[in-house]
Amino acid sequence: MEVSSTKFCKYNLVERQITAALRVWLKGYRVKVSTIGFGEDMVCKKKIAGLDDELEKQNAQMEKAYDMVEQEVCSLELSKTRQEKIGNSIARLQQQKNILLTSLAKYEQTDAVSSNLIPTTENPLESYDTMSPKERNALLKEILYKIEYDKGPDGKIGIDLFPRLPKI
Repeated sequence: MEVSSTKFCKYNLVERQITAALRVWLKGYRVKVSTIGFGEDMVCKKKIAGLDDELEKQNAQMEKAYDMVEQEVCSLELSKTRQEKIGNSIARLQQQKNILLTSLAKYEQTDAVSSNLIPTTENPLESYDTMSPKERNALLKEILYKIEYDKGPDGKIGIDLFPRLPKI
């Protein structure tokens, strides 16, 4: 983790500012995580269910096409044409379903990764004050890849945190 500064600051003051900023960030991050992808997730599931229904209908039609040949209701050529058309439709629907399943898996993975990040980060922050300096440093390195801070002319400290966010 990289810590940069422009003016001398007391470490305890900077450290308190960092943990306070992390707590604020986590509170906001939790709210954002709970809403990301929710609508898309529901739309995906609804579309998949619709495609499943349509695939069932197409498969039933394919069975009927086979039955019609067996019962000699239609010619073999007409049945082949019909089966090819239904087969193409089934393949197209299956392809659409696979695309949606991939999208849904990404939404679910994003949700799982994001929900795992918060407990990993939030619980240790609650016991931060009781940790040794080595444990604190390790925790901050796990959560953040960089911290920038500066002390203004009025003595106020400004902090920029760069969290290690999951790659989605």
